[in-house]
Amino acid sequence: MTKKIKEIQGFIDNKTIYNLDVGLNNYFINNFYNKIIEDINNNKYDRKYFSQLQNNLNRINVELKDYKHESAIIVGEVQSGKTNNIIGAVCQAMDLNYDLIILLGGTNNNLLEQFKARMYNTFENRKSYFKLETSHSEIEFSNHMKNNERVIILSLKEDDNLEKIYREIEFSEDLLKNKKILLIDDECDYATVGKYKKSPNINNESNHKYFKRNYILKWTKIYELINNILIKSSGKYLGITATPYANIIAKHNNFLWPRKILKLESSENYTGIDFFKKNSYCYKIIEKKDIQSAVKYFLVVSSILKYIKYKFNNFQMLINCDSKNSGQESIKSSVTNLINHLNKIMNIKIFKTIIDEVIEDGAFLKTLVINCNIQELYDIAKKNLADMFENIDIWNQNYENKIKESNLQIIIGSTLISRGYTFPNLLVEVITLSRQQKQPIDTLLQRARWFGYRKDNNFYKFMKIFMTQQVYKNYEEAYFVNYNLYNNILSEYVIENSINIIEKIKDYAKTYKTIKLTDKE
Repeated sequence: MTKKIKEIQGFIDNKTIYNLDVGLNNYFINNFYNKIIEDINNNKYDRKYFSQLQNNLNRINVELKDYKHESAIIVGEVQSGKTNNIIGAVCQAMDLNYDLIILLGGTNNNLLEQFKARMYNTFENRKSYFKLETSHSEIEFSNHMKNNERVIILSLKEDDNLEKIYREIEFSEDLLKNKKILLIDDECDYATVGKYKKSPNINNESNHKYFKRNYILKWTKIYELINNILIKSSGKYLGITATPYANIIAKHNNFLWPRKILKLESSENYTGIDFFKKNSYCYKIIEKKDIQSAVKYFLVVSSILKYIKYKFNNFQMLINCDSKNSGQESIKSSVTNLINHLNKIMNIKIFKTIIDEVIEDGAFLKTLVINCNIQELYDIAKKNLADMFENIDIWNQNYENKIKESNLQIIIGSTLISRGYTFPNLLVEVITLSRQQKQPIDTLLQRARWFGYRKDNNFYKFMKIFMTQQVYKNYEEAYFVNYNLYNNILSEYVIENSINIIEKIKDYAKTYKTIKLTDKE
């Protein structure tokens, strides 16, 4: 079968993009699988991962083949590899001749850039028409629709981009008749679902809201735009999240409420809340303002890893804090002063004392330290202190946010470091933020950036998560709710009628004292 390839110059921000107007049976998914096999051969994934990924994508494929104007969500645990399943789903949709695929790749530029890199890696030289959208781009795909060319849009999930997509769909309404359209919504429980807001005048509220005491549930602007896009285009909706509580318990007479739930299989190498509960030595209880012990741990253990020539040397430490910029600046100032003080006072004797503090409850680290030359380890630690001092970063909308490839990095932030983004060599995370009232499980679990695939070279044995006693109690209770969701309530990989599980989830969560399902319940 011949392929007509058309190169389009300067269409989006002067980027070069491509178009493929002929469908080839399994062309895209086979190329995607070849990429995964390359990663397996490079020891990025184990071989069992491939069969589990295929199982997941086979179930997604069944859903995509059944083209109906309806919604479903894909549920997989935090940091368990949902991105590969999303990209695989896009490949399957291309093979199934979907005409327009809109992929909402997160709610911030960090997530979008991570998604963009993965998508480009997958579609590189695959001759797909790949259209990247940013907040500065115009969205114009009607000309391609006229030529029966298929379009993939990768977009940030925010009002301006969704407005542009909706306007273009309105403009192309006649062209979209009898077309297959898919909207994939990553992190679909965040920003898409409504929020409770106080309303002194509840009599004039629209039909899109309902009451809860003196609060009302107001659908977000993003929800309304996604809903309008799907209604106008008669498209299919596929949401993806690790924490589907807000989606499941939302009013089930709205279009985005999931009629069907697909549960992803996780690899045996996945290290999530179950794994870390069994390996509780990874946690350390601290007082709310005690960042010093975490910084010392980061210094010592990163030095040990460099001493033993571990495969990576760019390790991250996260400090998860309030979203207020003033609070983040204050934490950065405290960390900077602490590292500066350590640099001034540290000699081998003090360094040994710090080592003893760090390894007092870690047999694995003690064994490693015994075999280290302390002078050499100290020299590394002095260099690491200078590295840490230069790389204390706040991640929010006011700063450039990126992982540094060859440095130790201390990252301070809130939402931008709490959802979706993967920190590949996360060594330390600090979480002291808690509420007096019940903590929502979805927020708690999304903050757990230490979940993921941390068994490679026993990396989890080097990790340490610092949290207050209250936060630890929150995670203990969240474990039971999460376990019940994935193992009992979602007992099958495909739930055909999700309305049956709403009350089960609500009833189960009522038994806990420090947590609730979501702020949107």
